[in-house]
Amino acid sequence: ERLKRVSGETWRTRRIQAMFAASTNRNVRLAVAFSALISAASSMWSANLPTYVLVLTGSNVAVGMTSGVQGICRLIAAFPAGYLADKCRRDGIIRISGMVGIVGTALLMSVLLETHFQQETVLGYKALCVAVGVMGVFMGMNNPPIESLFADSIPLGKRTKLYTIKQSVYVFSSAIGPALSLGMYLVLGNNWSLWPALTLVLCLSGAMMLAPAILCFFFNDDLALGEESGSVSESASMLSVNGQEQQEEKICFGCISESVLVPALVCGGDFVISFASGMTVRFFPVFFSHDLKLSPIMVNLVYVLNPIGMGLGTMFAKHLASFTSRPLATILLKVSGISLLVIMCFVKHVPLIIALFVVRTSLMNSNQALSRSIIMDFVPKKHRGKWNTIESVNVFSWAGSAVLGGFLVDSIGYRHTFLATAVMQFLSLVPWFLLIPLVPNERDYEVIPTATTAIGSQASDLRLPLLDEGKKAEDEA
Repeated sequence: ERLKRVSGETWRTRRIQAMFAASTNRNVRLAVAFSALISAASSMWSANLPTYVLVLTGSNVAVGMTSGVQGICRLIAAFPAGYLADKCRRDGIIRISGMVGIVGTALLMSVLLETHFQQETVLGYKALCVAVGVMGVFMGMNNPPIESLFADSIPLGKRTKLYTIKQSVYVFSSAIGPALSLGMYLVLGNNWSLWPALTLVLCLSGAMMLAPAILCFFFNDDLALGEESGSVSESASMLSVNGQEQQEEKICFGCISESVLVPALVCGGDFVISFASGMTVRFFPVFFSHDLKLSPIMVNLVYVLNPIGMGLGTMFAKHLASFTSRPLATILLKVSGISLLVIMCFVKHVPLIIALFVVRTSLMNSNQALSRSIIMDFVPKKHRGKWNTIESVNVFSWAGSAVLGGFLVDSIGYRHTFLATAVMQFLSLVPWFLLIPLVPNERDYEVIPTATTAIGSQASDLRLPLLDEGKKAEDEA
């Protein structure tokens, strides 16, 4: 009993030390910094590229096609990157993606400037699609290995906190891009002209992509944690949930393990909602500029407010999940956000539409840290690259539905397309209801020491009189 008590206290001390090590781990810090930098650049890009393409080509379908090209290239790159991330060093894949990012940045800026000086609309659009595709490869290659290495550097039961920090940094940083755009429109002119405003704004966003690309060269697999960062199934022999010791992995519905079912349900729900969102999200800037007649400064101001709400929503989601559970918190947030999108379709007052949009976006994106922490809690370390790749399929569904959204907008208008999106988003909640009994609250996780851990790795720290007397007698003999 004393051995069990002392070894348990020592194990908990190691868990606290592991949590501190995770928060100061260089891979964790780099992943958070990478999220901040790529968020600042991509937010500036996504707020202005749709309008640039619409002004350049005059077609909503072209706007959707541009997004589709980027998503397809991102998907094509994600699958081999995720597979290789489980077979070889993850930091090597990340460095290769960094080289692709540098090339893509140079190509993008040259295409934008060449399109202006040569005045070639058709060729300019095709070249832009190529450059956007290369940037899609960069994003697809770095996401699976970086996310996997980030999860490998965090102990089990502590991921929601660090994933919330990372996601909050990501969304707050996405206000930087629109803020810089706003300042440039003040200087270059408050209008949707290709030159100089839109072209130079997009050139700056491309240049900002250099920073996260360079950061890719500093990740290191050797700094990841050991067994502390395993999944629920890998830690089943030393895990207690609600006071009940877990001896082996659970089998759900009599045939499928929870390490497969839980991530599959999360990814399935994310896939449906991403496909639905893709029909509208890429068209919100165009909706604001051409339907609501907002100026460039006003549109970018909206996208400055968005990340503030999303960051607050992410922190609120973490606290809500601690009182309920991660699946239930996600359901409550999604239902609220989808309901606001439906209301937006019938409101005519512009300030009210903007307010509804900001709150709706905050609620719909507030659960991303919860989703990622659930997947990484249940996926074994050796399969994290593959599951992060599967999550990248959601990006393709977003991009593919953007093409469909372009046709719908041209056919039935923006508001009816928003309604179709809301219907599909409600369907995405079904998997989350199934997850409620499968995913316990993180507060219920408690690591208990195994016999091997207690006797092998911890025995040297114990000072028991019985053991001391035995060693003394042995020495005397």
